[in-house]
Amino acid sequence: MAEMSEIHDFAVKYHSLYVNPQTTNFDVKDGFAEQCLAFGFEMDCGNRFIATFSSGAFYENKELNKVIDDIDDVQLLGSAILSHWRYVTHWSCSDLLGEKHRPWFITAFGRLAVITEETVLAAI
Repeated sequence: MAEMSEIHDFAVKYHSLYVNPQTTNFDVKDGFAEQCLAFGFEMDCGNRFIATFSSGAFYENKELNKVIDDIDDVQLLGSAILSHWRYVTHWSCSDLLGEKHRPWFITAFGRLAVITEETVLAAI
C-alpha cells in the first residue's frame, strides 16, 4: 500500500489540475486509474460511499458539499473518486472537466488533500 504522503501528493496534484481552467481531459485521464489502483482504491461503482453517505453525494457536488467535512476515511473517499471518475468516463459519457463534474472533483480532491495531510502531520 502507498505511503500517505504519496496519496496526499496525488490529491494535491489532481485538485490543482481540476482547479486550473487550462487542464485538458488528457491531463486528468492519463494514468489516473492505475494510480488509484496502486493506492488500493477500489472501483466499486460508489456503492460503499453511497451506503455511508448518499447517492446524491456520489453524483452531485451540491450534495457532496453537505457531507464533505464528515469524510475522514482515505480509502472510502479515494474509492469514491475512482468510481466517480469511472462513472463519468465510461457510463455517463460526460466531460470530466465540464460544469457538472469538475466541481465534484475539486471538492473531493480538496478533502482528500486535507485528510491525508492531517494523517501525514500526525505521523511526524
